[in-house]
Amino acid sequence: MANTVVRPLGYDNTRQQLTWTSLTSGCRAYLFGGGGGGGGNDSATGGVGSGGGFSYVNFNINPGDVLTVVVGGPGGAGASGVSGQGGGQAGASLLDANTVFTTRDAAASPPVYAQYNPNYCAFLNTYGVWESNTNIQDFDRSYLVSFPSTGLYTFTASSDNSASISLDGQALFFTDTFVQTFERPAQVTAGNHTVRIQALNTGGPGSVGLTISGGNNYSGARGGNAGGNGSSGAGGGGAGATVLLLNGTVIGVAGGGGGGGGAGNGPQGSPAPGPNGAAAFPTSNGQNGTNKNGDGGGGGGGGGGYGGGNGGQSPGGDIGGQAGSFGTSYSINGTIIDSNNQLPAGATYPYWSQERGLGGGIAGQGTGGFAVMEFDVVGAFVKNAGVWQPVENAYIKVNGAWQLIKATYRKTTTSLSYWQPIQGSYAPEFVGSAAQVGINPREATGNAGAGGGGGGDKIICNKLAELGYFDPAMNAADQQFGRELKVKDPAAYHGYLRWAQTVVDLMEGQGSEQLRRWVFFWQRDAQKRVDMQKRIVIYYMNVVARPWAEEMAYRMQAPGYTQSNTAGKLIMNIGMPLNRIISRLNGKQLPLPVKILTIWSTVSVLLAAVTVITVIHNIGKRLRSWLFK
Repeated sequence: MANTVVRPLGYDNTRQQLTWTSLTSGCRAYLFGGGGGGGGNDSATGGVGSGGGFSYVNFNINPGDVLTVVVGGPGGAGASGVSGQGGGQAGASLLDANTVFTTRDAAASPPVYAQYNPNYCAFLNTYGVWESNTNIQDFDRSYLVSFPSTGLYTFTASSDNSASISLDGQALFFTDTFVQTFERPAQVTAGNHTVRIQALNTGGPGSVGLTISGGNNYSGARGGNAGGNGSSGAGGGGAGATVLLLNGTVIGVAGGGGGGGGAGNGPQGSPAPGPNGAAAFPTSNGQNGTNKNGDGGGGGGGGGGYGGGNGGQSPGGDIGGQAGSFGTSYSINGTIIDSNNQLPAGATYPYWSQERGLGGGIAGQGTGGFAVMEFDVVGAFVKNAGVWQPVENAYIKVNGAWQLIKATYRKTTTSLSYWQPIQGSYAPEFVGSAAQVGINPREATGNAGAGGGGGGDKIICNKLAELGYFDPAMNAADQQFGRELKVKDPAAYHGYLRWAQTVVDLMEGQGSEQLRRWVFFWQRDAQKRVDMQKRIVIYYMNVVARPWAEEMAYRMQAPGYTQSNTAGKLIMNIGMPLNRIISRLNGKQLPLPVKILTIWSTVSVLLAAVTVITVIHNIGKRLRSWLFK
């Protein structure tokens, strides 16, 4: 007796698994990846997302084998007519991660001690350590970490107050808060590598926690945000890949579709798949679409796959963003097809459906992927002419009539004997679990943050660039200076972050409503008070930050910046020592109105100094031009 048993599996954000308890059987897998989301609209339309890829896998499954399927999730739609936000959500897929390092478990010399504080996030309370004297200022430890295989590893950290994480002498990232975590993926080769943690405590007890998790992940990526200067379309999200594992080894991947580009005022956002291709295995997660600086559409997110799709860029001008690329597909023994339009691939194979793995329409969400498993479940055999042949059908005579046997059983010979089915209609069922499923995309090209909406390493300048006040060359140089400052002068960087995030919040219209009522006492309309606050703070910050940024661009040898800025040098000479002082103050309990007034008065002094220096510099420039012409 033999039969083909079909097990369809749709997207439900779980890892679906079965343990095979029947005899050795043939198996065929039809895998379809999730569809990418469409880009959002402006006056032009966003681009459509691309459909999911296809993978056909033909293999045998033996008693005791464990089969795992994770169906790729859909890419989210990019929002329409938004400012500085709205990137489509990434599609989920397999996160195949194993922890290779934690600060609590690793041996350290001198020893470190576990820390707990009710104000800390759960991660820091789980992994946080410090010196025996919890109030000591500096923490510095190096660890030799063994990485079992070459691949993408995720470094996750949190700290009270700040910490710099480096790998083999190269800075990876900086963390400066104890209420959330920072994550950074890094490609690491197999073998031993040195991980160094340098942390700073600016008051009260200190703590730093770090974990390193390895393995591939196949999630899609977030679409890039629309430009902050005006309203535009955001990029669609990349979809997750559908992944098949046999005993923990990946044997099939159907790539997720890329997200469509968001629209600007010019040409429409580009339809997926985008032009930037995919990464090589083992970089399997999609890349976030680029956030738009100025006005225009965000880039589409890349899809997850055997090689993760790269995200779309956001060209200059008020135009549409590029689409994200699909993730590539893989089969250990079979056929793979990538999708080049909105429809899912694999149309000539059984179980194909336009409703599953479909790319999202304009400003529309994609649809989740799916998988179908076929098991050739073979049961009883009969020896015919010296050769064992499978029994196709068996009958039993009941009341003089032959009846087809639907199932047969045999009694096992183990000590715990039981009746085991051997009829071809039998196959185990899949069981779902939320473990090892999620989203973890790669950082976007041109974005300093790790997510599609991530911020830069110098958040005020990054916000001004997002609003269109800084050109790309200046902003890129300024961001690079910020990344170097994290490592070379962490105290100054930490002090800067103490007050800079509050400034950005004010630029975005947040802050104390009571303070706004006091400052703008003549204005009764709450929204108008918010608008007035935003205009004033942005004006102040542009006047003060521009000389600083021009000086940084000059020092970083950015194209077009060949002269030093006198006012920028003054701000640096004042600002750096001031930031170091701020970093050594325990500002955790500083009331927000007091913090805002302190920032306001300091910026006003700097504004006056910059104005005087700029006037003197311009007068001198004119005099030199008149005297030496």
